[in-house]
Amino acid sequence: MAQQSFLQAILPNNDTMEIIQGARQQLNTWLPLGYDAYISVHIRRGDKKPRWPAYPDNRIPVTDYSMAAEQGWYRLVSNNSSPAIYFASDSSQAMADFRTTSSWSSTIFSLWDTKYSRYASSQEYSQSEFAAYGSEETRIQATRGMIVDFALLSGAWASDSNIRPSAIVCAIR
Repeated sequence: MAQQSFLQAILPNNDTMEIIQGARQQLNTWLPLGYDAYISVHIRRGDKKPRWPAYPDNRIPVTDYSMAAEQGWYRLVSNNSSPAIYFASDSSQAMADFRTTSSWSSTIFSLWDTKYSRYASSQEYSQSEFAAYGSEETRIQATRGMIVDFALLSGAWASDSNIRPSAIVCAIR
């Protein structure tokens, strides 16, 4: 039912769909030879919600996301190859931490790594303060980036020939 909604009712405009397809094309050429799968990881930092009291700074550590991605890859995709990860976040620091804290040799790809990097989030932001995020053009660009990240994270609006993620690692509370 949800898939039908995304295919028929909720559709990106032509400009955004062009960016999604271009980013997907780059993802497909970026994947190592022989790979036909990837794991998606999403870390949201801007709203500072949800709060996770079990952790000192109320945030799930990046290493937890890294371990979950690794475990998902080995369980669902392959025991013999390094994980291929599509990473999305509103935080470039979370991306840097993810790259440096991964204990395994992985291939990590993100919107920041594409020719569409201008759509990648330039800073952590709060939804309640989004109207003050900058000019209208800046907000449109940021919204497009979120939609492109969502498409690659989830496989939404993918054609039959597009690779979709095998799993998604994120936090929901």
